[in-house]
Amino acid sequence: MVGFLKNRFNSLKHYLSNLLEAFKFFLKLPSGLFLFPFKTRLQVFLLITGVSLVVYFNTLGHQMAYDDEQVIRKNEFVLRGIKGIPDILTHDSHFCFYKATGLKNILPGGRYRPLSVVSFAVEQQLFATKHDSVPLQFIWDLNGNGRVEPEEDYNGDHILTDDDFFARGLGFRHLVNVLLFAGIVGLIYIFSTVHLPGFSADVVFVSCLLFAVLPVHTEVIANIKSRDELFSMFFILLTLFFAFRFFKHGNRWDIISFNFSFFFALLSKEFAMVLPLLIPILLFVFLPKFPEVKIKKIVPAVSTLFSAILLPFVFHFPIYFIFLTFLILIIFSGRFKLDKLPAFFYSLAIPVFIYLVLRLNATSDVGNYDLFKGNIISNPYLPATVSQEWATKIYILFKYIIISIIPVKLSCDYSYSSIAFLDFSNWQVWLSIVVYFSLIVTSLILFFKRHVLVFPLFIFLAFLLPISNFFIDLGATMGERLIFHSSLGLCFLLAFPLNFIKPNFILKMRFISHLITVFILIIVSVYSTFTIMRNRVWENNFYLFSEDVKTYPKNIMLLSGISSALGEKAAQVFDPEMKKKLALQSINFVDRGLQQSGSYLPLYQTLALDYYLLKQYDYSIKACKGGLKIDKTNVTLQNFLKVISKERVVAGVEMFKRKQLDSAIIAFDFAIKANASNPDAWYNKAYTLKSQGDTSEAVDVLKKGIQIKKTKSLDKLLQELD
Repeated sequence: MVGFLKNRFNSLKHYLSNLLEAFKFFLKLPSGLFLFPFKTRLQVFLLITGVSLVVYFNTLGHQMAYDDEQVIRKNEFVLRGIKGIPDILTHDSHFCFYKATGLKNILPGGRYRPLSVVSFAVEQQLFATKHDSVPLQFIWDLNGNGRVEPEEDYNGDHILTDDDFFARGLGFRHLVNVLLFAGIVGLIYIFSTVHLPGFSADVVFVSCLLFAVLPVHTEVIANIKSRDELFSMFFILLTLFFAFRFFKHGNRWDIISFNFSFFFALLSKEFAMVLPLLIPILLFVFLPKFPEVKIKKIVPAVSTLFSAILLPFVFHFPIYFIFLTFLILIIFSGRFKLDKLPAFFYSLAIPVFIYLVLRLNATSDVGNYDLFKGNIISNPYLPATVSQEWATKIYILFKYIIISIIPVKLSCDYSYSSIAFLDFSNWQVWLSIVVYFSLIVTSLILFFKRHVLVFPLFIFLAFLLPISNFFIDLGATMGERLIFHSSLGLCFLLAFPLNFIKPNFILKMRFISHLITVFILIIVSVYSTFTIMRNRVWENNFYLFSEDVKTYPKNIMLLSGISSALGEKAAQVFDPEMKKKLALQSINFVDRGLQQSGSYLPLYQTLALDYYLLKQYDYSIKACKGGLKIDKTNVTLQNFLKVISKERVVAGVEMFKRKQLDSAIIAFDFAIKANASNPDAWYNKAYTLKSQGDTSEAVDVLKKGIQIKKTKSLDKLLQELD
């Protein structure tokens, strides 16, 4: 056994050494560029990765924004650091957020993207983890000693809040995203140059440059949460790279590397599920000689893959079944001597099966489709007719192309009602139909001709399919992060005309070739400028929502976001006038949001906080109860009512001590209205009435309180009054 492991280790060491040498050799080769003055591939590699770093450098000082709160601030598994990793792997990715906010996860099929969340937990371990004995509101108390210490005021504002805890390591989190993106751009260059013959060096170079600077990518890199997109793209590219290597060289370590890359791609995001279909298509087009398809061998292999997909849904295997799978693989691993194509499908079955077992176990208790369809946010097409819904979905596919090429009116969110519902009488819908029908037909024709354009066309279409809302409801109309994978194909399509520029053209038409070069540099410069400017908007929620709501003033999520950001800011300031100003601004945005939809719960949560800050407790209580009419089980609103009730009791007691008995009774009335089950509110109101000499009213109050919640203190006071 020791000898076996030693041989495998030496084999792996040799394989990795060969990979490193191949990479070094690759970088030393001539660039092959005609239009640009870079001599070696090393220069090209450094330039495109350097540009990727430069255009996103200004995100390193950003705070959290948009969904970052969901995956980090309100994720108790992440806050535990590496101790939380087992829970991350066995729960839906949104589990903690919904638990913390009292909402319900109603997304069909759930969301299982643990790899990025695991990375957040590892980062949390590096900077600070939540002490188990410390309540969430005192999370800044890192050592749990209950004392204020200078190093705990991390952001230096002399106010200890949870911001001091969550500000730790933010620059590093953003840096990881930027480095991942640069790595992706570098991988695109390596994979395309090595495995996609037919594309000129200029096409690959310009495609990489465009991908590096497209403004539509800002959400993916500037938003920490979108690391799932980055991981997904990174491991998809690695999967493609090792798949091609395996079919070219037949090395066993290549198929193992392929399997691990594919498995990590699956754990990153669901996009990887298109690879079992996409990879054979690309191999057929780009391999000089596609492996012979032997029916007797390929049918069992493909059947195994389908079984790996179907069986977890049918039998709902427990997680320990994964270990049994590994055991079987170890026992029989030495017996399989397969052709490349059957081996490819057999190997695909392994990560797919393990991933689906993990996913189904993690998301088994998630989703209520009726609630999903009845929610204006998760189902933005709720007010639309069937015809309008499908027409708008088709138009949105065309809008993806537009915002990728012409980066205007970008937004972090496109929820109801950013995009007006269209019908099939609209010319834009038919333009989208014509464009996509042409792309599909062209893709099929070029596939049978084994043309190089199959790569960008199929990349664009294959990764667009899962986000089209045609087959799976995403719970959103569209999102800039969703086009990230498909945009790679779009970049190659935009750069492909350069494929026709040959050395003779450069020599004969120097002026035109220089114009082309200048034009490309202008486009890259303009895109880079837009990207850097758009990055600034992602600095924090307040800046992000306040800017994007100007572009889409009817977007209910943006209205809710800016109102929430204003409310949180109002809660943190001490100046009464500024607090009032911010709270009133927040209420204004809430009112605009309620005009779009009166059933969006977060608006009521913000409204309750705003009126509480303004000390208009009656309106605050009404806001809470208005939200509870929508969802009577909402924990956040229930707890807020309890907080108001307790706070009003404390305030009433203070007024009682100052002999302000009428004001004290008003405070106790608010406490009862907020939470009739609070016995302290009934007791103190009755006691205050007794002090005023109104014994009869005090007795009535006590009897009402006892009917709701009987306690010894209420009984005792009632006996005294009787």
